[in-house]
Amino acid sequence: MEKYIEVTGKNEDAAIEKGLAQLGLSRDDVSVEVLERAKTGFLGIGSSPAKVKLTYQVPDEPVVEEKVEKPAPAVEPAAPAQAEPAEETFAPAEQAQAKEKPASGEKAEQIERFLTGLMEHLDNDAKPVITQGEDGSFHVELVGSNLGALIGRRMDKQKAELEKIEGAKVETVTDENNVPAIKVTFDDKILFATGKSELGDASRSALKKFASSLAQSPETDVAIYGHTDNTGSREINQKLSEERAQAVSNYLIGQKIDPNRITTRGLAYDAPIADNSTEEGRAQNRRVEILITANDNMIQQAQQEVAK
Repeated sequence: MEKYIEVTGKNEDAAIEKGLAQLGLSRDDVSVEVLERAKTGFLGIGSSPAKVKLTYQVPDEPVVEEKVEKPAPAVEPAAPAQAEPAEETFAPAEQAQAKEKPASGEKAEQIERFLTGLMEHLDNDAKPVITQGEDGSFHVELVGSNLGALIGRRMDKQKAELEKIEGAKVETVTDENNVPAIKVTFDDKILFATGKSELGDASRSALKKFASSLAQSPETDVAIYGHTDNTGSREINQKLSEERAQAVSNYLIGQKIDPNRITTRGLAYDAPIADNSTEEGRAQNRRVEILITANDNMIQQAQQEVAK
């Protein structure tokens, strides 16, 4: 039986170590998925911890056949004693992770007044969005057209380099925070043979150019997603999608890209972009997508430029 826990920590490694300590397991006993990377605060205010998911195996519980017993003769019951309510307990894996919520209170108002006044003084339209974590820390994000435009211009330079890679489809998108990002799509003919996860010569050539672009833009993070068509079992496709994403990650790390910048995820056939009932559609669905996003350093640099 497969179970998991979600753990937070100062950084990814700290969160993993914390989870392993809770489970009493070693690193080889679990699979790790980074749900949220650690973020630093703005102007020294607040920070966002890393959040990881540790998946592990436990033995299936044996099925016990229920025995049907004959009812005992009815006995006049005595007055029942008042039972004390059982204390409710939660395993670490079942504890709800409190989400950030809009900040309130005097301190939050002071932060908002200070940043709003600062932006107005600098004739900037960025507005502070202040949230508060379960640990009471304040997290500040400056939202404004100027900030997004600055990040977009930096991304445009990298996009121009990536468009030179043969077989790569490069698009400008926005990330979950509505900040400009780059999506690069390689179909499996460029990177892998059918049903395989080993990189060929052509794929190494394309990824070497891709790694060169990443090396010139160290202020970006990279999320690698493996996709398949719906041919074959889910188990096989899940494993194949994960192995393909990891193969790309391993190659980039071998090209001196910082592994802390990279996350991987296999999505099997859960995110098709075409009809899986046709060969043409299945070919489009067999792909690796790489999302390049601004990291905290780029966002802070853009904030500083906006504030000038």
